[in-house]
Amino acid sequence: TTNSNCEQSITKIINVYPVPTAAFAIGTSCQNDSTAFLNQSTGITGYSITNSYWNFGDASPSANTSITSPKHVFTNATIYTVKLLVTNTAGCKDSVYKPVTVNNQVKANFTNGPACLNNSTLFQSTSIIPPSGSATYSWAFPGSTATVANPIKTFTNSGVYNVTLIVDGNNGCTSSITKLVNVYLPPITSFSIPSFCAKDTVNVINLSNPQSGIISSYNWKLN
Repeated sequence: TTNSNCEQSITKIINVYPVPTAAFAIGTSCQNDSTAFLNQSTGITGYSITNSYWNFGDASPSANTSITSPKHVFTNATIYTVKLLVTNTAGCKDSVYKPVTVNNQVKANFTNGPACLNNSTLFQSTSIIPPSGSATYSWAFPGSTATVANPIKTFTNSGVYNVTLIVDGNNGCTSSITKLVNVYLPPITSFSIPSFCAKDTVNVINLSNPQSGIISSYNWKLN
């Protein structure tokens, strides 16, 4: 309306498009391991979701991604805020934020002493476990198992065997490792002494057989 009481009007049709609903689920999150994110976002029929944008709240190079249901590795055990932004075919957007608690790292590893037939072999866990120290251990040896951190195993046959250690941090995080262990035959100790007379120099003949590898040292005792 103008000051001279003249009027003019216009009518237009405005399309109001539906907004998608952003949602996601988080798998168990462990430090320095992949955390799975499941995109559960939904759109109205005819207006499907065309893009998903994630921000994981950390400073890693892969913090931002457009993968629909990505996996992400967090390097610190702390709480991060993860954002998901989705866009549909009409260009409408919705976002959601969720906290993710990253549990302390669990990484299985072990060392072992020399493994010789019918001798005790010490296995020692060198695993990374949570600061609480409440981890549990599951060892799988040929023909036996153990549940202590540093078990002793006696092999009754020579050869190459798989030894597996599974570590459970009791915080939702687990890790396993399998190594090959060579069980060697022990050397056969033997020697001969020819007949000799008093005050003679005696030549002792070493007849020892290494069986596996080479003999690296000798320890003689004369009584």
